[in-house]
Amino acid sequence: DDIDTGDDIIEFKPAAGEITSNRFDAKFALVKVGDIIRVNYGSIEVPYLIKEKKYSGTSGSKKYIIRIA
Repeated sequence: DDIDTGDDIIEFKPAAGEITSNRFDAKFALVKVGDIIRVNYGSIEVPYLIKEKKYSGTSGSKKYIIRIA
């Protein structure tokens, strides 16, 4: 399994201001394996268990990724 690709991957893409101020970094640090994320598909909301979490990058190019079960 590759955490960078797949249909069980969710990548968060915060606004530029959230990235440069590191506000999203602080929020993403609170995410733990085993937490529940709720994804809204418009007319339905589905809960998923977070199976894996990955942060990578530098200040100019950050990636916030989770794998759902």
